[in-house]
Amino acid sequence: MSFLSRTCAPLRRTLTLSAPCTTTSIRHKSSSAKLAPESTTTSNSRAPELFDQTIVLSNGATFTLRTPSPRPQIRLTRDTRNHPLWNPDMSRGMSSDDSGQLTRFTKKFGDMDGFGDMVDFADGGDVDRKALTAKQIAQASPQSGKGKKKK
Repeated sequence: MSFLSRTCAPLRRTLTLSAPCTTTSIRHKSSSAKLAPESTTTSNSRAPELFDQTIVLSNGATFTLRTPSPRPQIRLTRDTRNHPLWNPDMSRGMSSDDSGQLTRFTKKFGDMDGFGDMVDFADGGDVDRKALTAKQIAQASPQSGKGKKKK
């Protein structure tokens, strides 16, 4: 019985007529079926066409890739060497002015170096009052008596 079940096992996708082992086999074309020799010469490849592409990093280093993109060269301004995501110490030390906001701020408000003495004076640090000019003392002291008085 086991011999009969082994011989009939591959015929499960077949059309059975009358007897269990006297079957007529009608097989459907499957993906595992071998192709005819004449159809193997045509290329039905699913792989895309690959192009050589040169990548130029921000420091000038270059390397070449095989990619489906037809662009011959890509110049990177940000990469792993100059991006704060990969170099967290970089964001602490310098400020990047990609959008020009810092430049506009310094153009509008000027140089902020003169505020160093006033910050020390406002913090109560040791500042020699005689070394300060009258203008710096007037700016640092609170203005009283301005505004409407309550009745």
